[in-house]
Amino acid sequence: MTIDLKTTRPDGTPRTVPLTDDDVARGRVLVRWMRVALVVGIVLSLGLVVFVWTQVPVWTTTPYRRHGVEHSLPTFALLLFPGLGVGMLASTLRASSAYVPPRERTFLLVAMPIFVVFIVGATAYLASTYLAAGASS
Repeated sequence: MTIDLKTTRPDGTPRTVPLTDDDVARGRVLVRWMRVALVVGIVLSLGLVVFVWTQVPVWTTTPYRRHGVEHSLPTFALLLFPGLGVGMLASTLRASSAYVPPRERTFLLVAMPIFVVFIVGATAYLASTYLAAGASS
């Protein structure tokens, strides 16, 4: 007897309850709104990146210290947070992305706005440090 650990528990019972049509419809709506929120966050972040690149030289760096060692970040580090958003957006483009169980749906309803605000806020913070570094040089 073989047991598939991904779909069954050790006692042989299924791990998940099949989703109803209503659950699938709610998942589709959630995924659609996630995509819209992510695209808006990515566009805002990329707008900040373009604004910084037009205001300061591209080779501008901002210093930071880690473990007592001085480092400098080039302006290309601004692409990190939009890149995270693109990665998250790519994960919503799978064919099975609409099959979101109720618990995950609740988590995503709370976590996705926080994630989008984090992407835009982190990009804005980095943009302000580059603008300050560009103004002082």
